[in-house]
Amino acid sequence: ALPHATIVHALKTSVAIATLSEAIEWGNQKVSVAMLFAIAKEDIHYLNYFYAIISRFAMDEVNIQRLAKCVTFDAVIALLYEFYLQNVQ
Repeated sequence: ALPHATIVHALKTSVAIATLSEAIEWGNQKVSVAMLFAIAKEDIHYLNYFYAIISRFAMDEVNIQRLAKCVTFDAVIALLYEFYLQNVQ
């Protein structure tokens, strides 16, 4: 799940990732990973690019399963960076 705000209020760009032991209903789907983003005004020009990459990542169930298994921040960053290198030119 990728919830997002419609107004920029963040002082600092940040990401939070929640991995749930049991999937929950989110609209008409079940989700086990939720990614929350706060984008600061000075980074807003990256927003569409950022969402395009994260959306592509999230569309593959294998990526979500791998993300759910990450237990450290460094593991999450390594996984996302690996995806970026393999899929973005």
